[in-house]
Amino acid sequence: MSDYALQLFSPADVFNPPEGAIQQWNDFPTRFLAQGDSWFSIGALPPWATSNLLQQIVLSLEACAINCANPGAHLARMVDWKRDANFMRLLSGKFAYRWDGILLSGGGNDLIAAAAVLPSHGDGSPVPQESRLLLKPDEWGPATQGAARYLSDAGWATFSAHLGPQFDDVVSYRDRDINQGVPLFCHSYAYPMPRNAPASALLHVGPWLYPSMVAYQIPPDDWLGVATTLIDRLAALLKDIVARHAAAGRRVYLVETQKALTPAQPGSTDRSNDWENEIHPTPGGYRKLAALWRPVIEAQV
Repeated sequence: MSDYALQLFSPADVFNPPEGAIQQWNDFPTRFLAQGDSWFSIGALPPWATSNLLQQIVLSLEACAINCANPGAHLARMVDWKRDANFMRLLSGKFAYRWDGILLSGGGNDLIAAAAVLPSHGDGSPVPQESRLLLKPDEWGPATQGAARYLSDAGWATFSAHLGPQFDDVVSYRDRDINQGVPLFCHSYAYPMPRNAPASALLHVGPWLYPSMVAYQIPPDDWLGVATTLIDRLAALLKDIVARHAAAGRRVYLVETQKALTPAQPGSTDRSNDWENEIHPTPGGYRKLAALWRPVIEAQV
């Protein structure tokens, strides 16, 4: 059986195909539409310093993906890329195509952005617990709670109430017309080590979790535990979302990846183990993640 690397195209290759191109997106027998956060676009600056998850997917069938993920340096959250006109145009409406699957990377950047909310506003006024994921020292729970003692349950409730409808909207758009019932694949994330390892120190892109660990005075020995607990909570939330849609007969599938990567070494400031920087894997890390996508995709396509 042959292996084929997933070939990537941009929305421009669909709407304005280049003349004389050796290979066009519609030459492939299997075609996906992809959208998502920085794990589908770039995770370091300059962009060639890393890869992304889609670039590492290998399948037993010849396939391509139209990748709508924003390659910008900001955290592309779901609420942002749902407004992407190219993605929505390709997914639903008179210009849409019938895809063999929808590939989504969503929720991770939403979580990182929520965890990055500091305890005080710029004017010094306090941020209420329901608007942040971490607790100040005078709010910490008992040590018997482990890393969960540092987390705001009220803030997590706010986050959960935000994320569920984001996925629901994408499923709703998918099922409006031509792509109704097409399998939709999403994923959980892996455990990052909070550390001072930005994507670009020169351009001040990251780190993301490290400043919050310092601002909330969380002991460094508990940083990985806090990140692990947040990623596990996100995975559980995604499983609940997927199960709810599956119970309604909607084809939504989750690739679970929490334990796929080796966390970076505490205190490291550059590439470490499977991580290029604080929250983005190395090319080898992405290959480990992509290997978990293969059986899930091939079981449905």
